[in-house]
Amino acid sequence: MRFLPIGPPLIAMLLVVALSGCAGEQATASNATPSATAEPATPSAEPAESGPQSAFGGDCDAVAPAEEIADATGVSAVLQPRADDGSASDWSVVSLGGIRCVWIDSAGNGAWVTAIPVAAVAPEVVDAASEGQPYCYGSGCSFSEIVGDWWFAGVVSTGPDSGSPAEAAVGALVDGFASRAGAVAAVVPTAAPGTWSSVPDCATLDLEVATVDDTGLDLDASPGNGPAEAGPGVYGALSATGSSSCLWTKDAVLVSTALLPGGQWVLDRLAARAGASEVVVPGGSDALLLPDAGDASEVAGLYLTDGVNLVFGRSADLTTEQLGAMLGSILAAVEGS
Repeated sequence: MRFLPIGPPLIAMLLVVALSGCAGEQATASNATPSATAEPATPSAEPAESGPQSAFGGDCDAVAPAEEIADATGVSAVLQPRADDGSASDWSVVSLGGIRCVWIDSAGNGAWVTAIPVAAVAPEVVDAASEGQPYCYGSGCSFSEIVGDWWFAGVVSTGPDSGSPAEAAVGALVDGFASRAGAVAAVVPTAAPGTWSSVPDCATLDLEVATVDDTGLDLDASPGNGPAEAGPGVYGALSATGSSSCLWTKDAVLVSTALLPGGQWVLDRLAARAGASEVVVPGGSDALLLPDAGDASEVAGLYLTDGVNLVFGRSADLTTEQLGAMLGSILAAVEGS
């Protein structure tokens, strides 16, 4: 990992574990009786942004202009919609005052980068995530650099026919970021009182959560899949925030859950999305049902907080009542640990 000084700014300026459901037979409720009565969330023309703010004003063009990405990678990659409300990995980056940006072409090549305030992440976390970087393979490279007050990291894939070696593309992107990063203050968010300092692992939750009482099924928990092509910054952010995810399975039934310490702000922002409904889930302070996460799965997401922290889940195999009861039990297990 290199440490780069910031050059004079040239421009003034201000990524799972994505949760996914797996189709299967509808689980049969047993004695689960939680209420999950939907109430339309009150929309706001300009919802107030609570919680941490994305770096660079949420502007990926300020992190790396599109033409710079194209010049560096040699591919016509297109900036993807912001994913700050899409998964635990994206939320973890924002929780640290960072931003994640993705540019991809039709062949799946491009750049996945994060910019996170260095001061928001413990040095040992940065060191662990950055070990062996840059790491190049085929036409791709992952990288991790300290650029002034920023931890700039990610993955670059140039494709076999681009004519741009991935290692050279990394150097170009890092140099471009360094030329303007000093114009943006690296703001470290303040953790809300009551933010979990740690969360149980999936093996512990498997012992503590009686899913058979909540769902009628004795589900087994295992660690969730990590995000692909995410880069050291995303993995470091997940570690720094204490986020974790689990997959709960039984035969053809699959439930995905995740925990985000201090993640109440996520629910507040999702409440402004189309179709979001407030629901009542015993054991939680606030809960929100989002019928479509905006991805190909078309599986509803249920989000539950204790007023500070967030537990959320998705499943194509459980009813909202079953999933709500299960999330309430997970929340109780975390707070009792």
